[in-house]
Amino acid sequence: MAQPVAKDTSTIPYKYFSRVSLRPHKQPHGIFIYYDANGQIRRKEKWKDGKFFWLIKYDAHKRKLYGVNSRSDTSFFKACNCTN
Repeated sequence: MAQPVAKDTSTIPYKYFSRVSLRPHKQPHGIFIYYDANGQIRRKEKWKDGKFFWLIKYDAHKRKLYGVNSRSDTSFFKACNCTN
């Protein structure tokens, strides 16, 4: 009998949902937090009743890289995590 092949999860991002609920018809609602395989935060998204509000991307050192709002405006962050 053949042994089952283990799935390599080292390149698959791990998703964690925080303060999230699925509304009727499975619409996302709340803040979605995504982590990589090492447990480092990589992205946060906010949704309300299936409508996208904002997204923040992080680098491997937990520093904010950039943010995008619902109008597709992009803000880039400096090393101090500020936008000024």
